[in-house]
Amino acid sequence: MSTTLQHSMQDASSPAQTKIVILNGEIDESNQAELESLFSKLLSDSSIKNIVFQINNLEYINSSIIG
Repeated sequence: MSTTLQHSMQDASSPAQTKIVILNGEIDESNQAELESLFSKLLSDSSIKNIVFQINNLEYINSSIIG
């Protein structure tokens, strides 16, 4: 089963060095690698000091992905 995960990023107006990650759709095993890649990219960027996840438009999150 393949599910859809859409994501976008934007810079926050305040505080500086904050990235907002907007997640839409579903998170499960079929897109886990995509999400891990996104997180790794964000965490390796030394210019980003804060990450805010906007998840209010997620329809589903498989709890095994969180752990």
